[in-house]
Amino acid sequence: MDNIITVGSFDVKDTKVNRKGGIREDGTSNTKVVSQVIKNMNIDILGVQELTKNYEYNLDKVLRDYYIGGNYRYGDGIFKSIPYNEGNNIISKKKIIYEQTWKLPWLPKIKNIRIGHNMPRIATFALVGNDFVNAVGIINTHLDYIDKDVQKKQLEVIREILLEYSKIAPIFMTGNFNMEPNEEHFKEFIDSIGSLLKRVPIDDYTWYGDDSKKIVDHIFVPNSWNVIEAGVINDGDIVNTSSHRLVYAKAYKR
Repeated sequence: MDNIITVGSFDVKDTKVNRKGGIREDGTSNTKVVSQVIKNMNIDILGVQELTKNYEYNLDKVLRDYYIGGNYRYGDGIFKSIPYNEGNNIISKKKIIYEQTWKLPWLPKIKNIRIGHNMPRIATFALVGNDFVNAVGIINTHLDYIDKDVQKKQLEVIREILLEYSKIAPIFMTGNFNMEPNEEHFKEFIDSIGSLLKRVPIDDYTWYGDDSKKIVDHIFVPNSWNVIEAGVINDGDIVNTSSHRLVYAKAYKR
């Protein structure tokens, strides 16, 4: 079946090592590990979160046959190298023929202000393909994890972006939403876009902490597409590059 698209989502994690380009003390390159998985799995489109400029630079060197699009929360100018200037970039095998990055609502309620934790959030859109007629779109994002009201506002903007760009192409959506499938406001969001997209039911954990595991990384595919395979990468050296797991789905248009 030649119309299968493999789409993935991966929070590469803005750690001290990855912020400097992903080279571990033993010389292992996290970007080489990640790029090999991308190639081995034949991923067509990958939405990444927490990407830093140095990490992107090293990824670009080992993914010469791929395109990387998207901007950063503080832009790509004089602030490009400051700490936590993270991007929700999109990696594509096919040419990125249009891209845009939006700033999302992010200011929390006063009681939820946590200095050093509340930060601007963004969403990136890319149209990928050989031409506009046969292109597909992808929205990739990384949402707030502290304030539910902020999350709701961000989800509403994501929904508006989806509604607008669904007029021109089939849309996929990826991201670290920092919400689990059973959270009420996330379920409401999923229902609100149900006429356009469906969440791929990847129910293995996608993030792990010291004492918990959560499903916070999600993939959505157009309703007119069938999912034939989906999962979480839970083995191999890639699990040592981030506290998140790469999630993927293979789908084709009915």
